[in-house]
Amino acid sequence: MSRFTKSARLGAVVTAVTWLIASSVASAGASTHHPTPVGPAQSFVGLVNGQRVNAGLTEACTLDGSSAGLLGGQTLEVLLVGKSTPRPGHTGKGSTEIEAVLTYTQGNVTSAVLLRKFSLYGVVKSVPLISVPCGGTGKITFSPNGSGAGNRPYSVAVTFNNVSASAG
Repeated sequence: MSRFTKSARLGAVVTAVTWLIASSVASAGASTHHPTPVGPAQSFVGLVNGQRVNAGLTEACTLDGSSAGLLGGQTLEVLLVGKSTPRPGHTGKGSTEIEAVLTYTQGNVTSAVLLRKFSLYGVVKSVPLISVPCGGTGKITFSPNGSGAGNRPYSVAVTFNNVSASAG
């Protein structure tokens, strides 16, 4: 076998392995759920960083601890589920969209921040990089749009986790 043939085969193997690694890395963060339109009379749950309950949101606090900012790489998702799922949200009669709203209290002030809107189930969206309290808790409520009869929100309790406090 000539050097050229060995080099060509080696090049083909390297190319194939590189393609396999690149495609597996690209799909690693992708949702395995098939996007489905939000519509009336559907049961759903919301996910925060892949969690249906008691989710953590990673933040970086200022040195004086007076405020913090959420860090990147965090996600939100809404999934269509069966009615046998314990305490799901429900879209009621006329909903075609679900809003994810973060609510938290800092001192005597309660804030509500719209994070994302979902018109499809099974689509992962990033959590916006917003300012939040340093430490503490809140909740993200996934609420169907409209005022149709039977609308029921789904909430996920969240804890703000300071990355610098856990770095030591």
